[in-house]
Amino acid sequence: MDATRDGTREYMASAKPILERGICRNPDVPVLGKLGVTLLYHYTAGRQSLVRLNIAPDQCLRK
Repeated sequence: MDATRDGTREYMASAKPILERGICRNPDVPVLGKLGVTLLYHYTAGRQSLVRLNIAPDQCLRK
């Protein structure tokens, strides 16, 4: 993915809810949430930041 291409960051921002749902579908994630763990995901292309996800401990329990 080319982070410098027009629309790449916007696309990744629009994909954020889809990425979050995918993360929450991992059966280990709700268990980690119950333990109070916050997950941070940082998607990059080379050195260019595309999107950051912050999955709070109770976020996947609500889905």
